[in-house]
Amino acid sequence: MPIRDFLRACPLFLTLALLSLRTESIAGAAEGTEPATNSTARPTTLLRRILVEFGGDYEDEGEGDSSPGGGVSLQTPPPAPPPSPCDYDPCRDGQVPCDELRRDSPCLCPGVTSASVAPEPPSFREVSQQDPAAIQVHWCAPASEVDRYQISYYGRKTAGGGGKGDGSDKPRQTVEFGNRVRTAVLDGLEPGLMYHICVRAVNKVNSGSADSGASSACSDYELRPPNRLYLYAGLAGGAVVLLAAALSVLAFRRCRANRRAGRDAMGLANPSYSRGSVDMLSS
Repeated sequence: MPIRDFLRACPLFLTLALLSLRTESIAGAAEGTEPATNSTARPTTLLRRILVEFGGDYEDEGEGDSSPGGGVSLQTPPPAPPPSPCDYDPCRDGQVPCDELRRDSPCLCPGVTSASVAPEPPSFREVSQQDPAAIQVHWCAPASEVDRYQISYYGRKTAGGGGKGDGSDKPRQTVEFGNRVRTAVLDGLEPGLMYHICVRAVNKVNSGSADSGASSACSDYELRPPNRLYLYAGLAGGAVVLLAAALSVLAFRRCRANRRAGRDAMGLANPSYSRGSVDMLSS
């Protein structure tokens, strides 16, 4: 194609080329008057300027990190797996607080209210009688910051007339335990009374005396008198003795019947049979 036809077809290209030449001439004149500040700078060629002005992809060799396929490699590390839940059981006796578990190893704790809020009431897990004068209480921690637990209890006479004395309520007693305790034994109790037991979670917000307020979980438990326990034990022991005696009698009778059946099978001896009668028959 002739140069004139090419210039007519590409007027924009001609304009850009002229502008680039003019810019280079001005830059050359400036370089003659000003000292070079960066001797290591790469020269800007006419082709590079034209490609940049047209918006083309220009890449010098050795520039940037390239992948084996020729593209730029943007490798990012894989995301870390999320932490697993902590080994925390709110009903486990001797349970370490979840904040301490999280400090030892990264894990997730269940949501709890802050120490600036009064804790929620604990929940009863089980109340059982240990002996005629003791009750064991098992509870679960609330979803709150707890410093310690308070257990208050008192006994009162039941409708059946159990208990001793005039039947009035016994004085309330309160005992305290650490925030890791979930099981406590209340001893020195009076059998035959109905005991009202309350477990209260305490922190610095509600550090007053124990009561049956909103932060307490309460339950009633009747402490059985010893005579009932002994009666149940005696009945169970008597039943075992009677069963053993019945089995012994049954075995003795069966053995006696087996002996009698064996004797009948052998038959009775003939009184007329003797050694002399046999000799007479042979002669």
